[in-house]
Amino acid sequence: MAVLTSAFSKSVYRKSNSFIATRKETEHSRRLFELKQLESTTLSNADVVAHSSKQKSSKSTLQTIISLLIPQVSKAERPKTVPPHRLSIHQLIYVILTSTFVTCLIIADVIGVKIFEFKFPFTILGHNSVEHTCGMITFPITFLLGDIINEYYGPKATRQTVYIGLVMSILVFFVMNIAQALPYLDKPFNGKQ
Repeated sequence: MAVLTSAFSKSVYRKSNSFIATRKETEHSRRLFELKQLESTTLSNADVVAHSSKQKSSKSTLQTIISLLIPQVSKAERPKTVPPHRLSIHQLIYVILTSTFVTCLIIADVIGVKIFEFKFPFTILGHNSVEHTCGMITFPITFLLGDIINEYYGPKATRQTVYIGLVMSILVFFVMNIAQALPYLDKPFNGKQ
């Protein structure tokens, strides 16, 4: 647990530093976007007015104006950009924990109707067997995951995870009831009703 805690602490520290880098990346991307818009607008107006020989000179003039307006950033100073479709490690771990939470919750609801029994060769407090539902196999995992999410992401993220689990459980409930209400197909390959 201590290793997990130190790994998460480093991840959270890196996340706070990457926020600063992300802000720099956003400013840099915004400057490049403005540069391209300015260049395309100026060149399209220049193309209408100027001849082909004058286009080269207007482009070099445009580049001079842009270099004065927008400071140049060397390649070493540019922040490495992460594509928008990729998650940070912090976000990825949250998605994995939430997905596992929802999966364990729904599995516990679905298989909870089956009851099992373990017989002991001895008697404990007057009982020689344990009877329980199969839902108890995965349901305790949801408590563990809820505690982990609360510890590292806070109560707001934990509440969000629980709400996602609740909505998904309600969805499964309605879909399973609709499936049971559909008429049975009486064919030999469909089994017995």
